[in-house]
Amino acid sequence: MVFSLTHKSRRVACVMAVGMATALVGCSGVVDQGGGGGGEGDEQTWEITQVTVTDKNSVMHPWEEWYLNEVEKRTDGQITFVRTEPNELCGILDAGECLFDGRAQFLTQVPNYQPSAFASMSMPEIVFGSDNLAAVSSAVYDVNKENPDALAYLEEQGLHHVSTLPVGRIVVGTNQPADSIEDLRGEAVRTSGVIVTHDFEAIGASIVNVGAQEAYQAVQSGLATSLAGAMDFPVVFKIGELLPHWSDPGLGNYSEFSMFWDLETWNEFPEDLKTTLTEIEEELNAGIGADLLYDAAFAQCEMLADMENVESFTKWPEESTQEWYDRVGETNDETWIGLATDYGLNNAGGVLEDFRSAVEQYEEEYDYSDAVLDCINGGFEEARSSQ
Repeated sequence: MVFSLTHKSRRVACVMAVGMATALVGCSGVVDQGGGGGGEGDEQTWEITQVTVTDKNSVMHPWEEWYLNEVEKRTDGQITFVRTEPNELCGILDAGECLFDGRAQFLTQVPNYQPSAFASMSMPEIVFGSDNLAAVSSAVYDVNKENPDALAYLEEQGLHHVSTLPVGRIVVGTNQPADSIEDLRGEAVRTSGVIVTHDFEAIGASIVNVGAQEAYQAVQSGLATSLAGAMDFPVVFKIGELLPHWSDPGLGNYSEFSMFWDLETWNEFPEDLKTTLTEIEEELNAGIGADLLYDAAFAQCEMLADMENVESFTKWPEESTQEWYDRVGETNDETWIGLATDYGLNNAGGVLEDFRSAVEQYEEEYDYSDAVLDCINGGFEEARSSQ
């Protein structure tokens, strides 16, 4: 892989350009407030440029903000973030490049936007998986802290993994009611995620691969005739204004967001700060992130019910979901292992096995309810009847 080499060479250029002055935004900012040597007793501060793909109204934003806020608070301002907007420094489909070339030191990215750089975070993309998003989040975290192949992969990319949170169950927006795979045959579906796009193609749909911020225009222009994505899409990205019928086909989670430190920046921190940051990570990945996601996603249930153009929100019959699974379910693991291997993750099958074992362990520990299912099973109609 070439990312870490490119990242290191450009970081050197960045540091040389700054010289002896305080670091510019986009370079790693260490402001020495002590005796000048960074030695014991000196107090240092870090101004960190963040690049993100997370919209401020997204269900993922509370998870991201919780971490950034806790870091600033618990480090007593030694670490502060220069927070940017999606597409401000890098386009959302290649936001990782801002980390790799030194323009940013902290990143929130959708791994399937750049799968060759983030393969060890992408296990939640294997659809028909666990509905317990808290268990899935904890399992990804554990694998990327404990599995030697995942750790080697992260080091090669120049990444320190902070947290990965599934986006939630995939819902499908259509012009006509849909409750079977036949209803999606021939549709041009805007979605993302390597596995889920493969599964949609397997039932005769075509894929429109654009970023979330471009989804509205894709549907409005007719480039996409339907959309498959998280609850953010009908509500935050306002696709509910265009597509009146929404349904849960039973595939479950299909994508995730991940947060990372640039590894060189992480390694600059003294041990006491690393200890504090690790404590924050562990809290976030032990259920806080999933709880924040649930609250944000269920709040969108009422917003969806309030949209005048939206006519229905339903779940497919079990037999329709089973028919789809019978076509693709048993090949999804094999597909993920092949792709992750191609992207440089050694022993991808072993990584997946460790992930699945961790999910089973955490499913017993976390009693997690899914916000989308709670919305379909009463929340949507209750919100609509109260209007």
